[in-house]
Amino acid sequence: MKKTGIYAGIAALVITTGVSYGQVSGAIKKTDDSVIQGKIKWLPASKKYTINTGTTTIEIQPNTVADIKVQTPAGMAAAAQQVNAGSYAAAIPTLTKIMQDYTMMQWDKVAATYLAKAYINSNNAKEALSVCKKIIDIDPTAAYTGDMAPYYWEALLAEGRDAILGKTLDEAIAKSDRDGQAKALVMRGNMLSKKNEFKDALVDGYLRVIVLYKKQPAARAEAMYNAINCFTQLGQASFAEQMRQKLISEYPKSDFAQKAKTGV
Repeated sequence: MKKTGIYAGIAALVITTGVSYGQVSGAIKKTDDSVIQGKIKWLPASKKYTINTGTTTIEIQPNTVADIKVQTPAGMAAAAQQVNAGSYAAAIPTLTKIMQDYTMMQWDKVAATYLAKAYINSNNAKEALSVCKKIIDIDPTAAYTGDMAPYYWEALLAEGRDAILGKTLDEAIAKSDRDGQAKALVMRGNMLSKKNEFKDALVDGYLRVIVLYKKQPAARAEAMYNAINCFTQLGQASFAEQMRQKLISEYPKSDFAQKAKTGV
């Protein structure tokens, strides 16, 4: 089901926002270009939508949906700010409810991304994995594309699910955009480094990002920082220092450069 490129006119059809027993006010544009407004609900057991127009309830199969438009859930912005500020416990209840109420309606993936981030940063990879799995069960591509995917990878790494992680990273490198590929290669390096396979982490992960992904600065800075550790572990101090200087020179304002300066 296509979820991007929501056409501008549909926004005018969304008059109110509300959640009632899993129903969300919004509008569905179908593949035949017809638009239906009302209370939308996703039925996971039968894998279809219903939309209550006020006079009737219509069942809609997902393969006939071109777009769905609903307004931002109440509390979404505040919860996102809480996660970004490190107030993870405060944000989790709101995000959990949004993820449930907006299943298959735009905001479930957004809420899941922030939830996974909150759990990962709270050292609770098990819960992060559970959150991601709920999205992936509905949309398998979320395992290797989109904003949630890197948190899913982190959870897999923390839980020691190397076989699944390796396969998922291969899919990301093959199928995602350049940013996604770069992040996946960094994670591959992290997975190999955790197993003390530092040479492979460099060759199959970090150095590929450094050489081939020059338009992905965030991933590249992280790859440089992690490469410093690999060179150090391999007893190649001169290469480690060259990489440290390269990181500081090319990305002086990055958090990784600051860590490299202080030796953290």
